[in-house]
Amino acid sequence: MDNKTIKISLFSRLIVTYEEHEVVLSDYLGKQLLILFEMLIYYRHHVSSNDLIIDVIWKKHKNPKSALKYSVHRLRAKLKEIPEFEKLDFIITVSNGYVLNPEYSYQIDCEEFTTIHQMLKHQVMNQESVSYAIRLVQLYQGQIYQTSRIQWALYINNFYKRIYLYYIELLCNYFFEHGEYHAVVQITNRVSIFVPEYEKAYYYHFHALIEQANFLEAKEYYETTIKNFSENYPMCMSQEFRELHHQLMLHNKITNTINEIYNELLVDKQQRSAFFCEFDVFKYIFEKALRDQIRYHLPYYLIMLTLETFPENMQFKIMQKLKKCIYKTIRSSDSFTRVNELQFLILINCDNEADVHTIAQRIITKFYRSYTNGNAKIGYSIKKVKGRESLR
Repeated sequence: MDNKTIKISLFSRLIVTYEEHEVVLSDYLGKQLLILFEMLIYYRHHVSSNDLIIDVIWKKHKNPKSALKYSVHRLRAKLKEIPEFEKLDFIITVSNGYVLNPEYSYQIDCEEFTTIHQMLKHQVMNQESVSYAIRLVQLYQGQIYQTSRIQWALYINNFYKRIYLYYIELLCNYFFEHGEYHAVVQITNRVSIFVPEYEKAYYYHFHALIEQANFLEAKEYYETTIKNFSENYPMCMSQEFRELHHQLMLHNKITNTINEIYNELLVDKQQRSAFFCEFDVFKYIFEKALRDQIRYHLPYYLIMLTLETFPENMQFKIMQKLKKCIYKTIRSSDSFTRVNELQFLILINCDNEADVHTIAQRIITKFYRSYTNGNAKIGYSIKKVKGRESLR
């Protein structure tokens, strides 16, 4: 073989490009063979020992050495079956393991990523270093080792994600200082794809839209982000993000008719079911309930629902199911919020405490009927709302 470069992408999915032919390896290899090949690529400067590979892939296998030997044979054969690779020998056997063929020239995305990071980590952001930082964040396409949840792979993915987000923050701060808001919007758009749970990227994006005077787009972005974030993640948007909305309102010089505002306030979904809101909005609703209680003598209660026990890494899905059960049980005039990762808080108008217990138990019963795993426990507590005399 001549010295043509083999380009390899490990971020997002394993892609090998040779002589302008791009091959997605998941189209040809199964899960275990993908992990094995990814290991050889990632550790290409070292020997992947038999013990290391077995510990990662075949730790619980009855005959791990035989499984490893057979899998290496299958991997070589499968790679040869790919027309673009039929003349290539990727895997070399050494005394205590295997190594990616060192005779070939490789260009690997995560290696370039690490090289740039090592070069930049002690530098101040300037025009030259910014260009390298942009290259680094462009290289990142999401986690590597998509096919595995092994601890070793999780460590590697967290390592790259932390570095990626570090440079995202550096770049956003740099571009804000230099008034390059369009660059902030471009960068944060990518972050929402690869690390959608990173709340600070939404703040930067929203802030940049306001600074560009894209008020209509900023308003739509705020509403969509608040909705999507509350539905898909166990935390609320930061107060810092929400305060930008107030800034947006102050910048908006366009006047509206009362009918336009009225139509915007009408949300059919909220009229048909209970009102779910973020905790900071819930506090205002609670304040209104206190005032109504004093003026109209309306009895209000709080119900706290707590996920007390749950299977590992299942709390988000369980809480989403519990949220649906709350929606189906309480009235459209009632409100509820998510206080934290494991608790919902409900505000209801009810005549007596016994009925409040019935409502809470009805929600929990409905949950247990829909969640048949049996490894989750929901507890509840009740608090009667007492009005403050100072509000009169």
